[in-house]
This record gives sequence, C-alpha cells and structure tokens, in this order.
Amino acid sequence: MRSNKLIDLVGNTPILKWDNLYLKMEMFNPSGSIKDRPATFMLDRLIKNGIINEQDTVICPTSGNMGISLAYFGKIFKVNIIIVMPDNMSSERKNIIKALGAKLILTNSVLGMEGSIKKARELANNNGYYYFDQFDSMLNVVSHYKTLLEIINEIPDTDYIVCGIGTGGTYIGLKQMANKLKLNTQIIGVEPSNLGLITKCISKEPILISDEENGVPGISSNSISNIIKRNIVDVSNIVMVSPKEVYENFYNLIETGLNIGISGAGSVLVARRLQEKYTDKKIVVMIP
Repeated sequence: MRSNKLIDLVGNTPILKWDNLYLKMEMFNPSGSIKDRPATFMLDRLIKNGIINEQDTVICPTSGNMGISLAYFGKIFKVNIIIVMPDNMSSERKNIIKALGAKLILTNSVLGMEGSIKKARELANNNGYYYFDQFDSMLNVVSHYKTLLEIINEIPDTDYIVCGIGTGGTYIGLKQMANKLKLNTQIIGVEPSNLGLITKCISKEPILISDEENGVPGISSNSISNIIKRNIVDVSNIVMVSPKEVYENFYNLIETGLNIGISGAGSVLVARRLQEKYTDKKIVVMIP
C-alpha cells in the first residue's frame, strides 16, 4: 500500500483490557472507525490495478462510516468522492461527510439501503463514475485478514472474537483468516433480533429502519450483502440481540466511562454473555 503518514496509521489499533474482556479499539483509526481498513485497502488496490486513476470520481452507497472513511481518504488518494445514503441516517454522519469535502446525495429512507444502492449505480452508469461496491467486493473481506493477525499477534490464545455484522466484511474476513491459519478461535457475529436476516436465512422487503427507534446503527440492514451470500456462515455462531437491550447497554457503558458506538455496545453485550457461560475464555470484542 502506498505510504502516507495518515494511511500508515490505519490498523494496529490498541486492544484495551476492560472487565476481563479485550476490546479492539477501532476508533483509533484516522477517521474514527474500522471502515478505514477496507476504504484504504480497496482504494489502493483499485489505483494500483489501473481500475481508477487520480482525479476520477468514486461513488459509494453507505449508511455512514464507510462514507466518512472514503471522504477522509479521498483527498489523500486524490480521487473525488460521492456518498449516497438513506435520508434517515444521523445528522452527525451527514455533516461529517460534507465537512470532509465529499458530495452527499440522500435517498428516501423507505427504500432502505437498496434505494441508495440503486441510485448510486444509476449515477455511476450515467456519469462514468466508479461504483465502489463494499457490499460485493472481496477486497473488503481481504482487508480484514490483517485485523485477525493483529489480534492473534497480541493475544495468541484468543478463544472468541465478537463483531457486529453489517456488510459482512469484518466477520467473513476474520473467519476466513482464522480458517487459513487453522486456529481454534471462533468468530461470533452479532445482528439485531428485529431483523435477524442471516439467522433466519431470509431476505425482506425494504423497511424503514430508524436509528432512534428499532435499528442498531452499523448492523441494521434490510438485505443480505453478496459478501455474506457467497460465503458459508455458521448460523450457530450468530447471536441476535434486541435493539432495546443494545441501547440500554450503550447508555450503561457510557456511565462507566466507556464511550463507544451502538454496534460496539451490542458486541460487548454478547461478549458478556459468553463470559458468563465460559469464565476461563479469552474474548476479544471488535469496537468499530
């Protein structure tokens, strides 16, 4: 990957031991989330392979953090960034993306992410933009091989790694690398029980998912990505949590001084349940 002081800061995030859990603190990536990993990895490969050039326009549908990462690193990779997202996403995400210099296009939230994906593809086809497909590209998955290596290098005897499942890049990447290394480490995925698409192995019609009401930002989706569809998922290692429980845990964690995001709070909730069941196991939690 090309060398740049900010790009070089992506990854190698600290692991914090907290309440006998090990938290992989991805907010220490430059733009503040785990999405910096696939964003920089994918942009670098696309440029190296001549698929995009500097000054080209990249358009990406996203619910938030990938948009922030692309907006942040767009200038470093010298590409123009357009982000397409449902209009019910938080004002914070929208403002950050615009403040970082990316163009933001909003779609009707009733259509969910599928509406944003359709709009982004349409604009890409009509204007010659490169469609940045985090939902389909295996580069998203491969970018997380290093994530697994970082964890195992620091905690070789890790028994469980818990992570929320949104696009699926983190979950599948960790799982594939663990399999390649023939580790006994189990990768536990977390998804909201009000949807449970992977667990139920079904796809649903687009529905309105509000961050404040019945969704869990980062892991609420009304469709299963191609990354998930193309890979074998052990449903027994997917745990569903209710959005209500996640939000309660989120606010409880803030009171203890652990200020993390909603999806991370959901993963901590699942990790604590594992901890109660297996008191002698080492559990790493992805805090995206």
